[in-house]
Amino acid sequence: MQDDQNQSNDEWQQLQNDWQSYQPDIAKIKKKIAWVTWRMIAVLALDVLVVITYIPFLIFYVFPEDNSIAMKAWHFAMFPVLMYGVYIDFKLRLPLFKLESQSTEAILRFYLKRVKAGIVLGQWGYRFSVLLLGLFVVWVVSNYLFEWGEAKLEKTSTIVFGMIWISFFAGIMHWYRIRKTKEAKRLQALWKEFLE
Repeated sequence: MQDDQNQSNDEWQQLQNDWQSYQPDIAKIKKKIAWVTWRMIAVLALDVLVVITYIPFLIFYVFPEDNSIAMKAWHFAMFPVLMYGVYIDFKLRLPLFKLESQSTEAILRFYLKRVKAGIVLGQWGYRFSVLLLGLFVVWVVSNYLFEWGEAKLEKTSTIVFGMIWISFFAGIMHWYRIRKTKEAKRLQALWKEFLE
């Protein structure tokens, strides 16, 4: 019984020693930072591309007279929502590009800052999806109430696809926020001695 107790104490002491002597793999972290930087550049470039292509889409595809009022209202309402989403994305991502120093502490803080920004991006993405879903429901209801004849939205598959697509995006953002929250907690615990 005493031997079991001693063995348990030895294992616990070893775990504590391993925890206290944990050294972050800075080269691996810097590689991850570089990858995330390229990913952020790609996302921001995609944001700009979407805005640039959405304007001619409105002018040449949505604006013509043969489109229904409900369709025009939906796509024109989406433009300020889209612009706001891109603005938030730039606002959150731009401060995350510059690493102030190459010290271990600065690199760890910078990495943790990006992980925490991921939590905020996940929250905003989820809220944006909920807003988009609400606007989509308003659009579908208004289409049924105010449009007549061929202009009426009759394809259930269009409604179902829209609801599934927006809900899927909301689910991804919610999952991303939870994942980043867990990662931030784990990293803060591991790097406590470096960050205090």
